[in-house]
Amino acid sequence: MGEVDWNKVNLDEWIGLPQQNGHFPNPERLKHEALTGSGNPFNTDGKRKNVPDRTTERLKGVEVDKLRDQATKLIKPDTGAR
Repeated sequence: MGEVDWNKVNLDEWIGLPQQNGHFPNPERLKHEALTGSGNPFNTDGKRKNVPDRTTERLKGVEVDKLRDQATKLIKPDTGAR
């Protein structure tokens, strides 16, 4: 796949087929709620939250700025040189 020159590949026909048969996603429906939340087919119990809500919930109590600073220091340690 890495050797394919994607500038020479035309997927118009492959995109057109599902569009003509009603199997291509409607851009109006491509919202985070439909893709990842209550409108998602994986929402079998009706309680599935969308990605922004799940992410916010998972990050409660996490000190994101502190973790970012720690990671930055691991990647680029302070040499003390100025």
